[in-house]
Amino acid sequence: MIQDAAEIPDEEGFAVAMKGTIVILDKSGQQVSRFSTKVGAKRVALTVSQHNGDVILSLFYESKVKVFDCKGTLRVEFGSKGSGDGQFGQPTGLCVDKEGNIIVADKWNRRVQLFDRDGRFLKVIASAADGLEAPIAVAVGWDGLDGRVAVTDTDKYCIFVFKY
Repeated sequence: MIQDAAEIPDEEGFAVAMKGTIVILDKSGQQVSRFSTKVGAKRVALTVSQHNGDVILSLFYESKVKVFDCKGTLRVEFGSKGSGDGQFGQPTGLCVDKEGNIIVADKWNRRVQLFDRDGRFLKVIASAADGLEAPIAVAVGWDGLDGRVAVTDTDKYCIFVFKY
């Protein structure tokens, strides 16, 4: 039986197994539950929303993001290959901010985009015009860093911080 993420104690965590299986582990590393995302992608980034337990995956080579609820049901899928708003060249890292919005680093388009929790495009947070070359990871702080995102850029070997 799959537990809701809201019911998973703090000492338990998530892991991704081969071929898109999400596994929930207890603090000793024992499996509590698992579900398949039916994603066979070779390169995937994952984050979990602290708001509702959604498991959010960026599929690098499919140029899309998939959002699953804590029971493994696909809730929303967004993005396509391209360079327009809401499209991706290669979505790499992603995170969820305090409001539940999804922030996605897009390496090939040299930008970071902001989406609401249902995958609707909100805006471009930063782009090549702001100095980005190859953003691959994003992170937000929930303690005094509201409205700012840290972006790791592999070509520039640095971390940028942008207000959004």
